[in-house]
Amino acid sequence: MGLGKIAPRIINGIRHSKGHLYALASRDINKSRRLCQEYGVENALTYEMMLEDQNIDIVYIATPNYLHYEHALKCLNAHKNVIVEKPIFTNEKELELCFKLANDNNLLLMEAHKGLFTPLIKKIKGLIDEGVIGDIKMIEAQDASNLKGRYDLLSAWSKDKAGAGCLFDIGVYPIALENFLSSSKIKDYQLDLKNEQSFVTFAQGQIIYENGIRAHFLTSWESDGENCAHIYGTKGSIHIHNFWKNTKAKLLKDGCEETIEVSMASDFSGEIDHFIDCLDQSLRQSPIMSKEASLEILKLLR
Repeated sequence: MGLGKIAPRIINGIRHSKGHLYALASRDINKSRRLCQEYGVENALTYEMMLEDQNIDIVYIATPNYLHYEHALKCLNAHKNVIVEKPIFTNEKELELCFKLANDNNLLLMEAHKGLFTPLIKKIKGLIDEGVIGDIKMIEAQDASNLKGRYDLLSAWSKDKAGAGCLFDIGVYPIALENFLSSSKIKDYQLDLKNEQSFVTFAQGQIIYENGIRAHFLTSWESDGENCAHIYGTKGSIHIHNFWKNTKAKLLKDGCEETIEVSMASDFSGEIDHFIDCLDQSLRQSPIMSKEASLEILKLLR
């Protein structure tokens, strides 16, 4: 649901997942038909047709952030299981209402955070849980891209609607990763934000988790960043460039450097497989991207 710039990558992700790509839906049936023909998808639908189609089990919502709530409500009321592209909603009230509706209708609702479900991040989480780098003390992560002077290239909704700005757009990646790897709820945090025009163009934050882990994140549209994640433990550290989509990382331990490497067909297929696994197990929330996990991310979004 929603055939913007990210749609081809989601299409590829579904095709490398356990799911079957049944249809593409757009407000404009001609756009649906054009992309279905281009990517070999069997059914071109409008949103209204999609909601009425009883063959559809799951809707992947990839519309603009400010429309996520409206579209999730419609899908859940049509008794569809829903995975919503990050950030799931723009405020806690929307999240509470939609998760209640999903629960009441015995449906699965999940925020799509592909960066938590890639083979590399799953491998690294396993190494951390095994104690390979000891007790985690500090996590640093950033996602920053230089759009300075080129904000006219951004979609209007990413500047003047709910869910606008770099924190909602790319800042969610480091925040979600740090929350996931810390395996703890947020105890306290501090934010440093810069607004240009009506939207956030720079943000950084310090997080203290209940288990004592410290984290720092940075996101920006004003300059390019290192775009790495660094995980520091008492016995070593792990370093990942472009952590939301990479297949390689460095493990530093005992004065030696080791490469961690995995294979991956699509950075979107892992989250879709996880969603389908949850359905197969009759779960109504993901154990990784639960309602609570989405709430923890929303705490830091402005």
